[in-house]
Amino acid sequence: MSGYDRWRRLRHAAMAVRVGVLVLLAFLSAPASFVSGPVGDAHAQQQPAGKVYRIGFLSQGQPPKAFLEALQQGLRERGYAEGRNLVWEFRSTDGSLDQLPQFAEDLVRLKVDVILARASSGAMAAKRATTSIPVVFFAVYASVAIGLIPNLGHPGGNITGVAVNASDMAGKRVQLLKELVPTLNPTSALLST
Repeated sequence: MSGYDRWRRLRHAAMAVRVGVLVLLAFLSAPASFVSGPVGDAHAQQQPAGKVYRIGFLSQGQPPKAFLEALQQGLRERGYAEGRNLVWEFRSTDGSLDQLPQFAEDLVRLKVDVILARASSGAMAAKRATTSIPVVFFAVYASVAIGLIPNLGHPGGNITGVAVNASDMAGKRVQLLKELVPTLNPTSALLST
């Protein structure tokens, strides 16, 4: 396996972990609070015992195998396993865009708990299909510019996700770093390297 292939597998795995965390947040929070606030332990305990969660997966073309494997493994490590408390509803096209709106509406009719939408086309189809089911997007470029979300800091509504190569990500990364490590001074950290 070449260095590039190893890098791609690691990148897919890292993105799958981030998306997996967002999917779990969707399970544990009401759609209205999905992107707006932290999920408390008390709310998580209110979930019905034995609930089987349904994840709708919407994609133009087949999703990367390494990504799906990493996402499923991450969910298993957090107690969500297919056949026990998790059901996947996959909807992927042959590569065309024409079927995406219909597939998104199918997932809404199935009353999935969350829609995991790959790429801009899948995310936009999911956005048009529902305003109540949480939508987690990934592999979306320029999510603000295409009108998927109003801004990265506060995506709003029922949509959140992992933005890729967004020009306004630098500020968000600094904000997240400050939240994760409040005592860190980014200026001094840069100067000490």
